[in-house]
Amino acid sequence: MLLLVTETSSELSRMFGIRKPRLVSSQPAPSPSPSSSPSSQTFGTRYPLRTDAVVWRGLPVLEGTNLVTSGRRYGGWVQTLKGVATLPTEFILPRIEVPYRAELPASMQAAEARHATDPAAADAIAAEQWGYYFYLGGGKSTLDRFPKAREINRASSSLRMQMINEVIEDVVGAEKSDMSVLDFACNWGGMAIDMAHRGFRSVTAFDFKEDNIRRAGMLNAYMGTDVQLDVANAYDLPAHYQEGFDVVLNLGLLYHVTDPVRLVQLTHALTRKVAVFDTLCHKEPFSGFITAYLNEDQIKRSGMGEQQIELHPTYRGLVDLIHFAGFRNLVEVAPIIGPKYPDREKEHYYVGHRRTIIAFK
Repeated sequence: MLLLVTETSSELSRMFGIRKPRLVSSQPAPSPSPSSSPSSQTFGTRYPLRTDAVVWRGLPVLEGTNLVTSGRRYGGWVQTLKGVATLPTEFILPRIEVPYRAELPASMQAAEARHATDPAAADAIAAEQWGYYFYLGGGKSTLDRFPKAREINRASSSLRMQMINEVIEDVVGAEKSDMSVLDFACNWGGMAIDMAHRGFRSVTAFDFKEDNIRRAGMLNAYMGTDVQLDVANAYDLPAHYQEGFDVVLNLGLLYHVTDPVRLVQLTHALTRKVAVFDTLCHKEPFSGFITAYLNEDQIKRSGMGEQQIELHPTYRGLVDLIHFAGFRNLVEVAPIIGPKYPDREKEHYYVGHRRTIIAFK
């Protein structure tokens, strides 16, 4: 099934300056003439130095090498390409489809009882700066400070738990009570807390940002779960992690790093049975990575990585990389999202810019 998309996700739009497609000529623009920009400069003592730009279809937006504007150049290219042929969402793996349900997961529903016993703790948590939604009971949530984003993030958080945690719980069945879980770069800790609530034997989560772990600790204590939370870098994990985990969650991390090959290999090394990769992906039908540059404000956000430059995988690049790392069988999880889903056209999963793959050793 191919889903034709005429919108991009808001996150990719901001990063690469991509907007709604516009009609452009299908005829290539003439390339600059070799003599159009004569140069009197020389390289060394006798080599003429050409400074005229020769770019694809002669598009001015593609000129230049400034790192800060690299995303704008990529966005300009995608914009032009989409005027010719809209990029479809590809599916090259076996897949399951998960219908979105407009209901909170059991872990969040359990917050009602927690709020009844400790409403002050809920107030303290709600006062923090959160980037993701978790219901705290008593009508409160982690995003009460941002009411405009609350409804959308409530749906998105529930969708992720349905697509990832609920599916893994179903796949492993009764074995979950004897299985360990590791959550890579856990950020808010919500996915790990939800897994603990589902009855997995042990859940460990880490993030390299201390403030993320502090907030995750508040939520963990409030919900009464026993998630082991560590401040650690994915490339320099504590020695005891090397014993491995039955289930490894690599969610929302792969597009925030500069060494994705090593990251996926580390994920494979720590996985005993099954891993889940959930990441933004570009839709160009080739196997590779797109360079993205973050400004100083973006890099400070709780979900960002260490560097101001990132390597975003294409969908085919993600599949090839997971196979290269040594995982044997891959199954994709695709959502079914109806028209009542809030702001559906901006949901990354719906437009095909975020993909979820379950990988078995």
